[in-house]
Amino acid sequence: MIGKHLPIFYKTIGLIIGITTLIAFLLNDFYIKWLNIDQSRFDLILKLVILISLVIIVFSKEKYETKQITDLRLRELKGSISAGITDETLNLI
Repeated sequence: MIGKHLPIFYKTIGLIIGITTLIAFLLNDFYIKWLNIDQSRFDLILKLVILISLVIIVFSKEKYETKQITDLRLRELKGSISAGITDETLNLI
């Protein structure tokens, strides 16, 4: 099964977003005072932005992508999603 992927330049966009968010984590106190926002809410927003940037990186194509790479990516993605759902389900119990 061949899935749809984002174009290759999205990987660069995801990296820029991720690096910018990591810098915001390092300058945490400055941004909290500047934005006048709660610490826990700011951390949650940054974690979600990092997660979104990683998803963008994962779903973007490689420069030279073969059918084997696509199949491997799909198989591993299914495994990681099922592991994540299992982990969240166990945390709720």
